[in-house]
Amino acid sequence: MFREMVPQEEIIGLFDLYPADPDRKAWESISKNYRNRLEEEGEKWLDYEFTPIYAKDFMEFCRTGNRSHYEEKLFLRRTALNVLVLAECVRYRWKFHGHHCEPHIFNL
Repeated sequence: MFREMVPQEEIIGLFDLYPADPDRKAWESISKNYRNRLEEEGEKWLDYEFTPIYAKDFMEFCRTGNRSHYEEKLFLRRTALNVLVLAECVRYRWKFHGHHCEPHIFNL
């Protein structure tokens, strides 16, 4: 729906908050202090277990209007994925990628 409303040339770059991970020059231009902080934060999330979010979790919101239980699980997963992806972009050595992120990207 969004793509039909906005021409493709206006979408390109619209949501680019960070450079692409292979753009090493851009990532290395970030201050060393901030890169270290991103990597340290990624280390904290390395052992995070991406637990499933079930349809019943979302259905609880539909039935009761209480979305906090569903959102709590979803936001925790999203935070973990964001931190791990940024840490991988800074480090670029496949430490934070692989089984930690890839299988879970589409579960958000």
